[in-house]
Amino acid sequence: MRLFIAVELPGIVKEELSGLQKSYPNIKASWMVPENMHLTLQFLGEIEDKESIIQALKTVKQKKIEAMTGNLGYFKDRRGPRVLWVSLEPEMELKALAKKVSDAIKIKPDKDFASHITIARIREVQGQLGLNRPQPMSFIVDHFSLIKSTLKPEGPEYEVLEDFELTL
Repeated sequence: MRLFIAVELPGIVKEELSGLQKSYPNIKASWMVPENMHLTLQFLGEIEDKESIIQALKTVKQKKIEAMTGNLGYFKDRRGPRVLWVSLEPEMELKALAKKVSDAIKIKPDKDFASHITIARIREVQGQLGLNRPQPMSFIVDHFSLIKSTLKPEGPEYEVLEDFELTL
């Protein structure tokens, strides 16, 4: 099964971020549905033995994190912007959590951790992108989750397999 480890966002944060698409009518994109918005800590890919992952993740010790949404940004390729995202702060604390997760499961990340929430996969931008900082929203990160991803023609479907509380 296709798995990843992520911080889920409170519903109110997801709704606010999904409302950003109204601010950018010049972007032709596949906008993330609110229920799929999250902060990926570690993508695992196809994993047969989820039980060993669950047991390893139970060993992660981390205090709760007071998080806040930050700036809008994008990842680009040679054709231009491809992924529109919102940063999540404090980057260093979230990066430390991601490292504890990858150390526990003994899987080295394939790229450096970037604290971001994908909100759209961009196909085309008409004119200037012109990004504005959205209204910051804060919340407490008190757990992370092991999530199963099933790819479907209408978009991915996510199922939380297990939550792991931050209790330190």
